[in-house]
Amino acid sequence: MHDGFGTEAPLKDYVETLFIVAAHETPTTTPTISIQHETKSEANVLVLRKLPTPDLNDDSKVNLTDISLFLILLSTQSLEGDFNDDGKINTVDLSILLQARTN
Repeated sequence: MHDGFGTEAPLKDYVETLFIVAAHETPTTTPTISIQHETKSEANVLVLRKLPTPDLNDDSKVNLTDISLFLILLSTQSLEGDFNDDGKINTVDLSILLQARTN
């Protein structure tokens, strides 16, 4: 009851379904997510693509080099710098890049 004494609150609505979500990825296929219902039936969800990474030069670091590359992309309006996939390259994407900065 949230009264500080550990009093149990009666439930009026019961949870009838339990879902377990797990990602499955193999080197030769597109990642899928398997959803299991308590009756053990399965459904697969196809992940179409991942959002672009702020690591623009693929060196496993987000640093000043990536910021410089982003500024070039910003001037050309290349969607390679569209990190939130909204169809625009703008200050929101710059903010995502700056938050991901590793050094």
